[in-house]
Amino acid sequence: MGDRSPIESAGFDGAYVVRQRTALRDLLYWCESSAQLYAFYWIDPLEEDAADQVDMAAAEGVDGFKIICDRYLPGDEAPLKVLGKIARTGKPVLFHSG
Repeated sequence: MGDRSPIESAGFDGAYVVRQRTALRDLLYWCESSAQLYAFYWIDPLEEDAADQVDMAAAEGVDGFKIICDRYLPGDEAPLKVLGKIARTGKPVLFHSG
């Protein structure tokens, strides 16, 4: 994947400041080392640019998307719009609930 820079920081509840392109580049880099690793891009469907992130990640070749339903239900209006966009990519969605 060329010149990689480390993930700056990651977290939840508003502390999520990872630059999406860096996170995506790192994800793809880590997963290319083994056929047993699948690149699932974590996306917060409530972020303003979530639809753009779907396009970016799908174009870069992720295997699927991961969503953590910590502040919403998958059927709520905002996440449902992003889930529809993901569905149109043909990629699966993993709902992390643990």
